[in-house]
Amino acid sequence: MASVRILACIQRRGKDQAPRLASFTECVVDYFEEADGKAQVSVQLVDDKLLITDSPSESCQLFIKHPPFCPVKSLSPEQAADLPLSTHQRGINTGAAVILESADGKILLTKRAPHLHTFPGIWVPPGGHIEQNETLSQTGLRELFEETGLRLTEEDCVGEQLLPLALWESVYPPKLSLGAPARHHVVVYLYAKLKSPLTSERLLKEVIIDPNEVAACVWLDREIVSAIVNQSEESGCTKDLDSTMMPDTLRALVLDDTTEAGGSHHSFGAILAMFWGH
Repeated sequence: MASVRILACIQRRGKDQAPRLASFTECVVDYFEEADGKAQVSVQLVDDKLLITDSPSESCQLFIKHPPFCPVKSLSPEQAADLPLSTHQRGINTGAAVILESADGKILLTKRAPHLHTFPGIWVPPGGHIEQNETLSQTGLRELFEETGLRLTEEDCVGEQLLPLALWESVYPPKLSLGAPARHHVVVYLYAKLKSPLTSERLLKEVIIDPNEVAACVWLDREIVSAIVNQSEESGCTKDLDSTMMPDTLRALVLDDTTEAGGSHHSFGAILAMFWGH
């Protein structure tokens, strides 16, 4: 039996009398009057929908952002009309991802399997679709376990909770030159800092990669994550990167052709290239 898709619902003050399902061709960030590619919203799960509003909320008020280029925002009326009816009827799917920081201050990233239909081979925090009757934290921890085999609980985290950080709106393909939009998601990013003794070295030994979802995983220092974030995909150069702070090599867990996972070392430059697919 097919699982229930948890779709994005939106409500803007002065415009919507009641929450409504967001349509596939709507840019959510733009709908809430973006400023510099982001908007401040409140988010909560209600009746198996992810409700996104601009109403003030003490429970979960976050920024929603999207890439500099948003394909659905850039669709012309003619291009939107040419989308298949099945695409128009999809709505905007939702998910949750976990930025997991080990007790020794390293961040876990996973490389999406090359055969996946959306964003194959891209490095991301573990995450996936929200399922019926789940909380956001339950989604994040379930996806973490399914993709990496790491069975963690909220009690393993500092503060015994996963903290919502922000929402990310993404469309695939990410550019109109690569094809018409086929998938549209809003992902809630959560942050979890693990308690001692859950270090990256210990957890790497416990990782069991699911080859259906993941091709590799790596624990990175915050400085390296920052360098990757500041990497320019178009120019291939970094901003504010102090090369003296970067290690010569990084250890990653990578699946080989037999789907067996093994540790291997990569140069920092190779890791940057792996992130951008160069």
